[in-house]
Amino acid sequence: MVQVRQALAYVINRTEVAEAYPPDYIPVNTITGIDNYLVSFFGSELPPGFFSELNNYTYNPTEAAQLLDSVGFKEANGQWYLPNGTLWTVTIIVPSGFTDWVALMQNVAEQLNAFGIKAEVLELSTGTFYSDLFTGDYVIAPFFTGFPTPTTAYGVVHILLGICFLS
Repeated sequence: MVQVRQALAYVINRTEVAEAYPPDYIPVNTITGIDNYLVSFFGSELPPGFFSELNNYTYNPTEAAQLLDSVGFKEANGQWYLPNGTLWTVTIIVPSGFTDWVALMQNVAEQLNAFGIKAEVLELSTGTFYSDLFTGDYVIAPFFTGFPTPTTAYGVVHILLGICFLS
């Protein structure tokens, strides 16, 4: 559901995530939720006005709540429930031993929990992690490309948010 993915994008404060593992990751200014480096890198290759048409997914829990309400999710007593009335729980898979990824995803889980989405981080062996990732057998997972700025807040979570799914 597009609105659910958008809501998750509004729930996660990317600067806070980046600060969870200093000094390796740093916050950056973003335009429409896209790292400024990417805007300049791809800007000449895309149609004029492309970036101005994108949503700005800066931290906005109010917008997230409105989007979830619009598709039948309900909040009660500080917890979010799926449209069928089930408590909304998510597991974030991460490769064990990748201490920076684990720290960053722990922060994402903390933010989701603070918003009312029950979240936990599950550390998997690297092989299992990538197997689950590439077969789509997960709810939320990080994926770092290293391109072009892996140590920015955007590089940390931009693809994470692009591959969030509800099971």
